[in-house]
Amino acid sequence: MRRFGVASIAVLTIGVCFTANALATAATLCVKATKTAAKPKHYTGGWNDKSCTTTNGMHEGKYEKITPADLSEGEQEGIRALLKYVKVVAEGVGNKPTVKLTGANLQVVSGAKENETNGTGNIVIGVDESSPGEQTGSNNLVLGGGEQEYTSFGGILAGGGRNKIAAPFASVLGGAHNTASAENATVSGGSGNTASGTRASVTGGRENSASGEWAAVTGGYSSAASGEYASVTAGGYNQATGSGTSVTGGGNNISSGDITSISGGAQNNAENVASWIGGGARNRTTGNTASIFGGFELTASVVWEAIP
Repeated sequence: MRRFGVASIAVLTIGVCFTANALATAATLCVKATKTAAKPKHYTGGWNDKSCTTTNGMHEGKYEKITPADLSEGEQEGIRALLKYVKVVAEGVGNKPTVKLTGANLQVVSGAKENETNGTGNIVIGVDESSPGEQTGSNNLVLGGGEQEYTSFGGILAGGGRNKIAAPFASVLGGAHNTASAENATVSGGSGNTASGTRASVTGGRENSASGEWAAVTGGYSSAASGEYASVTAGGYNQATGSGTSVTGGGNNISSGDITSISGGAQNNAENVASWIGGGARNRTTGNTASIFGGFELTASVVWEAIP
């Protein structure tokens, strides 16, 4: 952990252990000190160590014994201010010991410059397993799972494990093996999904990709929305590659012309602007605003042509 100026983690630890009227009471905690020879000492944490190994003169991160009297006047004032808002409830949430913060906001900052990261300022809820991914990001909320990876800032990372956020304000909210790698991109769940377009989203399913700006994949598997504002709702191996295109379901369909749409079927291709295919198999719309309702290996090549 890192030093947070005068109001260090040791101040917080001692603060919730002693009342404002008992600061001078003899008591001993075992904490770690930062590497500094200057006084006053700065403490970085409240670890328990019954043997309480004494540190050397340089305070190189070893345990040492301190009492509240060892703290500076400023640190003691910090404790008094903190106790106004912090309370330890013996039987709180779930009838378990609970540290309760009342009437104040809790702010965690990395100390880095704006839009920069240094690996701190994150709130991690749960166990950070021994083999995590790269964790150099800042100001993220990280929950659950193992091998979670965060390399940017301002995101939420949750789920079962091996999820990754790699761009500002990107989020992965659930599932496993998911990646949000563009600014404001989101993966809500599923497995093996990737949101790599700016503001793109994948809601669920497996191995889906939303790479176009504002693109979305709702579910299904192995489908891709690569066009701007493109969407795939369900099915498998579907592709929405044009701007504003959509594939609702079916399999192996490609909506490639701008503002085209395929509702279902298999191996259909809506190629020209504003054309539509309802279903069937191996159908093509090459005419502007053409449509095919269904059938097999049909082609609508004339403007406004409709094949029922």
